[in-house]
Amino acid sequence: MAAKLPTQAADPAPYWQRRRDVAVPVVADRQARAEQLQTDWGNIVNDLPQRGYLDRIAPRRCVDAAGPGD
Repeated sequence: MAAKLPTQAADPAPYWQRRRDVAVPVVADRQARAEQLQTDWGNIVNDLPQRGYLDRIAPRRCVDAAGPGD
């Protein structure tokens, strides 16, 4: 079984951006990178429920359903 596995290359394959010659955005300031990462992460997390990705584990409340206190 192990004989069927590919051998490890001395140099790993370049990342997708390098293989495709895509410009990678560079942010020199660490603080700015950290803030951008937080912003991007927050946007992704907030977008998931709107797209219905969490409906199975956190179903949306029906606007027509009477809830507690209604």
